Amino acid sequence: MNEKPHIVNAALVSFILIAIYIPAITITAEFVPPLKSWLATTYGHHWVGKGIIMMIVYGVLFVALSMIFKAQKKELFGNLVQVSSIMAVLSSLVITVFFIYEYLIH
Repeated sequence: MNEKPHIVNAALVSFILIAIYIPAITITAEFVPPLKSWLATTYGHHWVGKGIIMMIVYGVLFVALSMIFKAQKKELFGNLVQVSSIMAVLSSLVITVFFIYEYLIH
């Protein structure tokens, strides 16, 4: 299907891991004020900090995983697309439900 499946596999797995990172750092920053403060102080705003860290983590994961997948020579596209789609929805739901809950209790 693809001449370079290791690149596609690496991109999808990196996305899946980032889809876990974003809600985790978002919720953690709400419960750990020093983390949120550090992000805001270092990057100007805590959301900007999360975004910059996300891009760095994605880049590092992508490069490392593409080397790993290149050695394996496996085509995982179908499974990874399904998992990444599920993770996108779950990640969005987790953040949405968390902030709705926070809004309702405060």
